[in-house]
Amino acid sequence: MEEIMFKKTLLTAGLILASTTASHALTVVNVIDTPNQGNVAVTGYVSSILTDNEFVLRDGSGSINVETNNAYNLSVGDKLTVQGFMDNDASGKEIDATTISNHTKNLLNDSRTTNVVVEHAPTYKKRNHHMNSFIDSRGNRVFNSTATAQQNMRQQRLEGNYNHANNAYIDNNEAHVHTNTDVHSNYDGEHRIIHEETRTRIYTD
Repeated sequence: MEEIMFKKTLLTAGLILASTTASHALTVVNVIDTPNQGNVAVTGYVSSILTDNEFVLRDGSGSINVETNNAYNLSVGDKLTVQGFMDNDASGKEIDATTISNHTKNLLNDSRTTNVVVEHAPTYKKRNHHMNSFIDSRGNRVFNSTATAQQNMRQQRLEGNYNHANNAYIDNNEAHVHTNTDVHSNYDGEHRIIHEETRTRIYTD
């Protein structure tokens, strides 16, 4: 009986603790209604950086200014959990942060190289010896080419600029994005086939 009562007490205490913790997990719209100097904790994304010590935190319910005493290395798009207290004055309502946890940088600051895009890989064919261009599957001319020997398509030389930049967005300005396009060709006995493959790599500090 004592063991059963002990387990029941622990369960009750656990539920109370969980309820208390959940009550502190506020959204921005709830935080705004918190009385002056009231403790708050909210998770959201940095939507803009105002100064070294002030930024705007946004979630699905709204946005609020956050002020800190320490300069944090933040970027627009960083996912943060901010703990502190409400400061309601004549200029408006904001959070005076005492603790900031940056979930984005915890994921990115492990100095790795990652292939994130290997999507863009069209194939072009030169359909016969008389066409002086390569076309895509819809019949559109993609780029011009010249033949050093019309009898041997293996010797065709490609002309033009094949470096196409794909945009990649990462919510961390410490991540360096590099995009490069490789163009290579092969001959299948009937067609000259050009493969264009774009790779995007992200280097994090």
